[in-house]
Amino acid sequence: MPTDDYKPRDALPAGAIVRDYTLEAVIGHGGFGIVYRAQHGELCLPVAIKEFLPIELAVREGAIVQPRSGADSRAFEDGLRRLRDEARALIQFRSHDSIVSCREFFRENGTAYLVMEYEDGQSLAEVLSRREAEGNPFRESDLLAVTLPLLKGLDLVHRAGMLHRDIKPSNILIRRQDERPVLIDFGAAKQVIANQSKSTAPYTEGYAAPEQVADAGELGPWTDMYGVGAVMWRMVAGGRRPWEPPNPLRAESRAIATVRGTADPLPTSGALGAGRFSPRVLEAIDHCLRLDEKERMQGCGELLGFLEDAAVAPEVTDVSKSRPSSLKPSGPRTELPRRSQGKGVVWWIAAACLAGGLLLGLVLPPRSPISNVAEPGVAEVDSDVAAPDTGDVVTSSKSTCSDAGQREKRTGTDQADSTEGRFRDCGVCPEMVEVPTGAYVMGESASQGETKPDHWPMHRVEIGYRLGVGIYEVTFEEWDACVNDG
Repeated sequence: MPTDDYKPRDALPAGAIVRDYTLEAVIGHGGFGIVYRAQHGELCLPVAIKEFLPIELAVREGAIVQPRSGADSRAFEDGLRRLRDEARALIQFRSHDSIVSCREFFRENGTAYLVMEYEDGQSLAEVLSRREAEGNPFRESDLLAVTLPLLKGLDLVHRAGMLHRDIKPSNILIRRQDERPVLIDFGAAKQVIANQSKSTAPYTEGYAAPEQVADAGELGPWTDMYGVGAVMWRMVAGGRRPWEPPNPLRAESRAIATVRGTADPLPTSGALGAGRFSPRVLEAIDHCLRLDEKERMQGCGELLGFLEDAAVAPEVTDVSKSRPSSLKPSGPRTELPRRSQGKGVVWWIAAACLAGGLLLGLVLPPRSPISNVAEPGVAEVDSDVAAPDTGDVVTSSKSTCSDAGQREKRTGTDQADSTEGRFRDCGVCPEMVEVPTGAYVMGESASQGETKPDHWPMHRVEIGYRLGVGIYEVTFEEWDACVNDG
């Protein structure tokens, strides 16, 4: 999730402690609440926390959030229930890579908090803008790489009887580690049943279906299909000037033109993408963007059928403008130092250690056990048994978690040989560093260039124990010396 340098007036300060989490920065805010980047105080686990703080209904006094007036109390409580329902919904999709994961839900400070997995990356909106500024707009392969996984995740949401209702580029995160899309911000998601009356919900002009902004029509999976179609239209239009910025037009403007008998002011994707995208993909986009919901794509399965057919067909490319493509978010990566050791070198790769290869890795002694740590889940805590609200903001002057993951101080020769977290297990052993517990990525993406097929695909691996890994490459002679030393 991207970080921002702004701070809403009512946001809790950096260093504030909420339940087991230390807040670090505001990474998003809107009319319904604030999203913080935070760390779990004991596990040193980065998370994103959504705090319910609707600016029209509530105010903060100290740390406590309360309704602005007695008349606002009912709507405020209804909003708390909606956030709880959002948590209950997201927990169902915890295993899907393209849906943001919910870890916990609790009430505190007079309001409620939704704890989600922190995803490092950039929004699709940022990736599109960067690529277009570089003169390298999205191609069909890029469009499919984002849309296909997203539709499979969204299909689970629809099967659970829910809608997202605010699908747009800024609500699609491109994860830095594996370039996969993640659908975030389910603030508009809620249980829906047939013929349910519509309630006020956030939506974005240009990406919202006509039935979301007017009194006519019914909401259903086809409503999200309009948003998906608008996102794909945006990918296509970004490579065709003079659409600056290339955002889809409001559904109201299109509907008014239809009533007046004039042409639809939104250019078709077929007109914008001809020669760069296959006709089947362009047809699917325009089908999603039909104003009448009965004529639109009715669900993820129907759209997946269109796009998967296109995925196996040869891609349409403009050879004169073709450039290597990557969805990877921009930004520096941290590289471990390397030194040359000549011939017969064993590469010290954490992935090989995890896979059980014959590479030196040291499983470190476990830390002191943490008691009463429950499995991640939705655990609504009764406010009557929670810590009393005093109104004061509790802060921590310093976090126990550094960016690299704090390590316990060691004793004896281990500590003597340690330099900035590095250590040697014996006098002749290679220099090592501890890999903190958490989720990591193994493998390479096929789109990264010169990669080996046996390194595919990129996938996530979780380390649940303390692991020491060599920092540098070593020779077989160094390996033998270490083993002989015991």
